[in-house]
Amino acid sequence: MRNLFAAAIVLAAGSIAAADITHSLVPVDNSAVWGDDGLSSDYYTFDLVVTMSNTDDWTSTFADAVLTGPGSVFYQHALGGDVPNPAFWPTFPALEYDSFWSAPNFGTPGFAGAVVVTDTEMSATWFDTEVNEDISFTAARYTIFIPDPSVGVVGTISGTSTARNTGGDLIPFSFDIAVPAPSTAALLGLGGLVGVRRRR
Repeated sequence: MRNLFAAAIVLAAGSIAAADITHSLVPVDNSAVWGDDGLSSDYYTFDLVVTMSNTDDWTSTFADAVLTGPGSVFYQHALGGDVPNPAFWPTFPALEYDSFWSAPNFGTPGFAGAVVVTDTEMSATWFDTEVNEDISFTAARYTIFIPDPSVGVVGTISGTSTARNTGGDLIPFSFDIAVPAPSTAALLGLGGLVGVRRRR
């Protein structure tokens, strides 16, 4: 249970029901690659998932992830990039747990404003490519090194998505990133995680 990860979710107020757009922070088990390219039980991985209906299939999303916990940094694989290439994952398994923005559902980030990637912040804005179906997909993956899980909240992920069918309403979201006590994690039923670090 020591590597159970949870993100305390705090959804900000907004017209989520009307716009049919929701956001979630989903833990990802990375234990299969512990020991590869520096990953260990001190790394935790999670995905920012955007879910929308086919009436909101043209949507922009802004996300800003900031780490504030002592010693906590984003894992950035030496061979990684802003958008992943799954073709390299079989050869370099830790690349799957790099910190990155997703494709193909989201186009290349940075259409509006600068892309920020540092050890403690990842920020970008990008458009969703048009689809004509209900869809749920990963907008970004974050793997972080947390040397002291007892700290509690080690950062935040916040931003907005822009709804098409309600005239450009901004749908806000905000998540606290935290590693809970084992008993809390067990109640939440969340899986273990791990991460990777990329040189820039």
